[in-house]
Amino acid sequence: MKERSCVIVDAYSTGRYLPEEFERYEIGTVHVMSAAQIPAIFQPHFNADLYDEVIRPPEQMSNEEIVEFHAQVLRGRKLEFVIGGAKPVLSSPTRCRSG
Repeated sequence: MKERSCVIVDAYSTGRYLPEEFERYEIGTVHVMSAAQIPAIFQPHFNADLYDEVIRPPEQMSNEEIVEFHAQVLRGRKLEFVIGGAKPVLSSPTRCRSG
């Protein structure tokens, strides 16, 4: 396991190139999905094998439940940063709460 690690959220468009770049700097990547399914337009280009881990929320979760799911899964991990890999596609704004 790499000493350095980061999260990439929805690395479907230009974000799909980030894992290989981070690999050059020995930074591990965790891909976090903001929905249970990858949007159809991005499915042919997504390669889960590029990531050290892919975290997919269960089906039928609300936006708030998805945020809480990821907060619980990632809590306690040593992550240097979180970066967005695609434009947000949420139909309504979601507020994140700290803590």
